[in-house]
Amino acid sequence: MQIYGKRIIKNDILKAMLLASAFAGLMVLMGPMQDTNDDAIMAWQLSRGLGSLASFISPYLSLLISALYYYIPALPWWSLLLVAGAWTLLTVALYLVMTAELTDGNHNMVYLILFASVWLTVMRKVNFTRTAAAFAAAGMLLCLKYVYSDCFKGETKCRTCVTGICLVIIGCLIRFDAGIMLLPFLFVFLLAQKIADRTGKIMNRRTCFLAVILIGAVLFLRLANTVFFAADPDWQLYQTQNAARSSIVDYRDLYPAWEDAADEYMACGLLDKADLDMFIGKGYMGDPDVYDLNTLEAVGRMKGQFIGVRGRIMLTLRSVKKMLVEGKVILWVMLLYVYLFCQNKRKDWIIYAGIWGTAFTMLAFFAFRGRIMLRVWEPILLCVLLMGVLALAITKRSQDTLNNEIEAGYSHIWSWLCYGLAVIFLFYTGIARSLCHMSMPGIEDDRDEFSRARAEYIQASPERIYLLSQPLFHPPPNPSPFGIWETLPADYLDNYFSLSNWDSNRPENISRLNALGISNPTRALFERTDTYAEFMDDQTYLYLQRHYNSNITCSFVDEFPDGGAVLQYTVPLGADAVMTASDVQGKIYLLKSEADPRYQIKTWNMEGRIDGWDDVADCEALYCDIWKDDGQEYTFRLMLEEDGSFHAFFYDVDEVWMEDVIEENLIVLLNDGKYINLGEF
Repeated sequence: MQIYGKRIIKNDILKAMLLASAFAGLMVLMGPMQDTNDDAIMAWQLSRGLGSLASFISPYLSLLISALYYYIPALPWWSLLLVAGAWTLLTVALYLVMTAELTDGNHNMVYLILFASVWLTVMRKVNFTRTAAAFAAAGMLLCLKYVYSDCFKGETKCRTCVTGICLVIIGCLIRFDAGIMLLPFLFVFLLAQKIADRTGKIMNRRTCFLAVILIGAVLFLRLANTVFFAADPDWQLYQTQNAARSSIVDYRDLYPAWEDAADEYMACGLLDKADLDMFIGKGYMGDPDVYDLNTLEAVGRMKGQFIGVRGRIMLTLRSVKKMLVEGKVILWVMLLYVYLFCQNKRKDWIIYAGIWGTAFTMLAFFAFRGRIMLRVWEPILLCVLLMGVLALAITKRSQDTLNNEIEAGYSHIWSWLCYGLAVIFLFYTGIARSLCHMSMPGIEDDRDEFSRARAEYIQASPERIYLLSQPLFHPPPNPSPFGIWETLPADYLDNYFSLSNWDSNRPENISRLNALGISNPTRALFERTDTYAEFMDDQTYLYLQRHYNSNITCSFVDEFPDGGAVLQYTVPLGADAVMTASDVQGKIYLLKSEADPRYQIKTWNMEGRIDGWDDVADCEALYCDIWKDDGQEYTFRLMLEEDGSFHAFFYDVDEVWMEDVIEENLIVLLNDGKYINLGEF
């Protein structure tokens, strides 16, 4: 009998794995998308070479995945990990259902609900938070199966619990907070089941073994992560800075407007409202002299101080409403619980109340803190569903109820009603449409061609250093220049740096900048001739004028393939920096110098060429130096081509601005550092 039981377990495992593989395969064909830009950035970070670390995941998992990218670069390992999370959860959940004493009708309905819920929660919009929750939820199911092993077919051993704990740890390795976020459901379920006493007394030995090992493993992992980062001062500083940044940018609704707390913000180190907008709007971290750790921590202490109790409650209610409306997976979770009641599980109301109460308590808690996203709320709902499936599996139906023809008849009618609702939900939640538009995955899937064209342009000009005020990665839809199934070479975009977002001041980026001789990327925008930026708005331009030099200029010197402006900032050269060379041979031809609005903004177009000068190839930079009658100097950068032609659009310059100009000179900077005045226009 024992041998037969083992054979059943093996068959059930195989069937669960095969069915989970079929479900996961369908989901891949249905076209998952990246929920945010986070996963694309982390995949790019991990593919940069052996020993690379990603920003949010455990360093030990980073080392493992970066090694896989290094030794087998042809596979998109990060995306495969995201799919593995969904597959693992499906395997465990299906295995749990298959080993429970359910009717075939129950199996089919639960399979449908599991497929729909895992797709909506984990795979429709992939994200490492969702994946971490998927692994953790799968581990919790195995742990609870071990505790309630008497309710399942076959033999359950300690290795089931150990496997479950390992899966929880994998979830914590991917994202620690997401991994432990679902643990309250485990303990609430144990307590509610104890109160309901539906299966007799809980095996106290198993429960204690589970609690000690699980809590010990989680605490050990937390300690190991802390020790790893504490051993590297750069990473420890980054972790502190990023936490301070997140406390402000991610909870911006809890901070007062500049007009309501101007003195307090200035006391923190901000100059004016534009500094606050620059940080909160862009997450700008590119100037360590302004947005240093002391300033971030000082601003962070203002969180919630000006909003008041009523304002906090209103924000909480709005967040809760948003999650309830947008989290469509809740329909499938409610359908499962309706189905449980149809199958005469009404006496389990204590368990159901505990599960739902935990979910809404967590929703209220995160909303009151100031932020909850669907990538957090939907995994919570998925855990509610899984706990319901577990309750269905471990609660045996009463034989008296089965013999009651009236109850059975009503149950049959309600079952068909539930199937009808399931069909409606397939269309309402978009699953039917995704099934109808399945296609083979490709490297272009979920790739933003707009930002990819810019990435390719940057990659093709390695002599330039691109310091972008806003990253190539951007909010959904299509948040990444990299496809979800795409692999990248380790040295891709080595000349690109973002001055905003959470990855801008990572130790790896700081080290690469230092190797280029850049300690402050913002200052490098106008102090170096080989740095280029993009024009999204004039916030960065005005920021430079406020903090460094009011006469800093902005020139559009090139275009991205999509037509976006590539620009350079310049400070006045100063009269002492310019030499007049009498032996310069050649002639300057000015072809254009006129107002010519570019990108629907105010610009001045200048074009020309230098003929007959042999040293054009030795020029490092070309400038138009302008003096006004009030003694103010403005220096604009020009793009100099190999054939001697030059061009640029000067930002925020028109006929009125040019009226009081008294002198214009063309000045070159040679490779040896000398400035030469080629002559006055």
